[in-house]
Amino acid sequence: MTISPEDAIRRYPELRTLVDLRAGGWSFLPVADDGQDLVGIVGYRNTAGYTDALWVFGEDDCRAVRLLPDDDLTGGIVWEHHGRLADCGHELLALPEPDDRHAPKLVRARLLLPDRPATGRAPGGS
Repeated sequence: MTISPEDAIRRYPELRTLVDLRAGGWSFLPVADDGQDLVGIVGYRNTAGYTDALWVFGEDDCRAVRLLPDDDLTGGIVWEHHGRLADCGHELLALPEPDDRHAPKLVRARLLLPDRPATGRAPGGS
């Protein structure tokens, strides 16, 4: 069964955040556990040398980050927000573009991927 974005938002208003992000050029992929059951969604957008990412494991269990790629071991997290899906989406949409003078640029932490609830391992980990 396929459901339209409008029907999905009527049933689950918090999904408006994902639709708004997708309209802004975001891509989304499912996060599955070892049994291939869906346990979350990861979204991402690459822009101006940075990657914005959003891990969603539930309405109240989300992590949003802006990353500077780690090609030369100087990259990492320059901005992050944890919390509800609507809040993370609002903060991502309000985040200045990387080339804006008000955008965060200082690496604050190295990237640690969020644990998957069903396995306790990071997405893409083995």
